[in-house]
Formats: sequence, structure tokens, C-alpha cells
Amino acid sequence: MNKDHFSPAGHGDALVSAAFSVIEMNRQHALDQYGDAEKAETWACVTTLRAALAARQPVAEQHPDDMAVDSFANSMKAKMAAARAKGRGGWEDSAQCSADALSRMLRDHVDKGDPRDVANFCMMLHQRGETIAACQPVGQEPVAEVVSAHGDPEAFGEREMRVLADLRKIPYGTKLYAALPAQQPAQAVDLGRLERIRNELHAMSKQVPDDWADPIIELQRDVQSLIDGKAVASG
Repeated sequence: MNKDHFSPAGHGDALVSAAFSVIEMNRQHALDQYGDAEKAETWACVTTLRAALAARQPVAEQHPDDMAVDSFANSMKAKMAAARAKGRGGWEDSAQCSADALSRMLRDHVDKGDPRDVANFCMMLHQRGETIAACQPVGQEPVAEVVSAHGDPEAFGEREMRVLADLRKIPYGTKLYAALPAQQPAQAVDLGRLERIRNELHAMSKQVPDDWADPIIELQRDVQSLIDGKAVASG
């Protein structure tokens, strides 16, 4: 059998070269032992390597688009792994992370400049079968949302408040107000729900750094004022 037929020329990577080296070492051993290099072609290690090389698409035949996507996917994986090492996760669970939240974080990371982050948020939405949520009008973006504390709203009743706004962009002294939907009549306010929100805000203010707690405390006070006003009106 012609040795040139198995030359790795044109494949251009170390793994392929190593495979051909192993094949040639076995052929040389067969030649030395039996006087016939072709005997090595029946050995399991050689036939396995031949099959793997035959099934492999040579790098030279890959389209530049495919090579770029593969390379970028590896960069995305590395960024996801770094985030997991910091304790981040839960994107696959819509009970923990809504499509609105993912879309908002996607837009925030566009301004931060790392395309790997933007691509990963797009991947999360795509894998969940969701689209990028429409951008909220300026001044109407939510700053926090109430979510299940355990990720399963059907099994557990505990709730917690998740901050959605980038607090680094909010000036010190900014006050956050609880606003009712425009179509909701004032008399339809659920005081019990407002009290739960107040309690969640209080708990959240104890869990964040001191310089982040002030706007949350202000929001808690505003909710309490709303509760007091409704309690007087209904009394």
C-alpha cells in the first residue's frame, strides 16, 4: 500500500499528524516482525484510526463561517463557565429569570461591549424558545420584580424581590416609587399584597451593600405610605 496515500499533508493539525504517526509505527512493527507492513492494516488500533480519519472533515474543507462559529462558541462556553464559577445560573428556569429580565440584561451588556455576553443572552432566549422582549419606553422600565424564593411558585409561597435596574447607573438620592397600573382603580388595591411587597423590600435592604440599600429603603417607605393612605381611606 502506498505510504503517500496516508500522508497528513493538507490536514494541518497536530492530532491528525499524531494519528498518522501511530499508524506508521504499527506498519513498521508489522514489517519488522512479519516482513509485511500490510498486516498492520488488520489491527484494531490501525483500523480505528483509519475510520476516525475517514470520518473527519479536514480543516481545509470547512467553510470560514463554520470555523468562526465554532471558535466563537468556545469563547461563549468559557464565559459561561466563568459566570458559573461566580455562582451565577438559573437562566433556563423562567420562574427564576423571565424573558423580560434576560432581554433587559442583553441590552445592558451591549453597552458594556463584550460580544460574548450579548451572544450568551441571545443563546438563553433561543434555547427557551423565546424572543427578545420589546424595549420599555424611557421612564417605564421596571426596577424590581417579585419572584419565587425557591424557583417553584406552585410548590412554595415564599417570595423575594429581585432588583432589575443597574444600581450603578442610578444617582445617589434617587427615589423609587411604587406606581399602580393606570387602568387599575385605587379602590382595587390589595393591602395584603402591598404589605408583602413592603416586607420583601425590607428583607432585600438587609441583603445588599449599604450604598445600594438607600433607594430600596426609600421605596419601602413609599409603599408604607401608600398602605397607610389606603388603610385610612378604607377605615
